[in-house]
Amino acid sequence: REVDNLRLLLLSDGMGSGELAHRESAAAVALLGDLLSIGVEESAALECVNQLLMLKCQEDMYATLDLLDLYTCRARFLKQGAPPSYILRKGRVYAVHAETLPVGILPEAAPVCPQDAQLMRGDAVIMMTDGLWDALGQELLAAIIEEVGGANTPQDGADALLRRALERSPADDMSVIVARVE
Repeated sequence: REVDNLRLLLLSDGMGSGELAHRESAAAVALLGDLLSIGVEESAALECVNQLLMLKCQEDMYATLDLLDLYTCRARFLKQGAPPSYILRKGRVYAVHAETLPVGILPEAAPVCPQDAQLMRGDAVIMMTDGLWDALGQELLAAIIEEVGGANTPQDGADALLRRALERSPADDMSVIVARVE
């Protein structure tokens, strides 16, 4: 989503799998994106999403949120219960992670402190849900180097990671975003 000076990549994974999980994650992404696009500060927006998901949910539902704000070659990561994100730079992989609860699970689930990273031309940023992360396991870093590093486009890299993960374990929903700094 691009709004004014924001370039946001948002990824969410609802608890479980299927349509109900999809609706939870879609609601979390839409709400967070809308709040940020009208100028609500990041931690307040995450707190609002947490509270609204708790009110909305009839069942015990929650969603992870992974937010990357790209601006002037700076990346600002906000992670709520999401697996690590990765930066691929010149054949090396750097992890960005935070130990936090997903949104909608507890009223006191505090938003994570943002993590900033300086990006360079040619860097690839990879965000994924736990289904893909779990499926690739110890092979993950090698898969990022081979599939994303060897891809012609970010979409080709994302497709290759997804195919590789599905070959290993199609048990959970899987999503991946690959973005390249140009």
